[in-house]
Amino acid sequence: MTALTAAMTARGLAATFTAPVIGFLLDRYGAKLLMVFGTLSIGGSFLLVSRVNHLWQLWLLFAIAGIA
Repeated sequence: MTALTAAMTARGLAATFTAPVIGFLLDRYGAKLLMVFGTLSIGGSFLLVSRVNHLWQLWLLFAIAGIA
């Protein structure tokens, strides 16, 4: 498994496990607030990917992108 494949897997697993929580938050607070949070989170995580020095940092940032 390559490092990029592992990062994409981390993103997919994070999205899978947080989907029920995101659904609850969508029902409670609406899509507008969550879209702002998601956009800032995914944008920030992809900006930080350019600063990665270790493999675990790449996996963590892709997992954060999966949550967003």
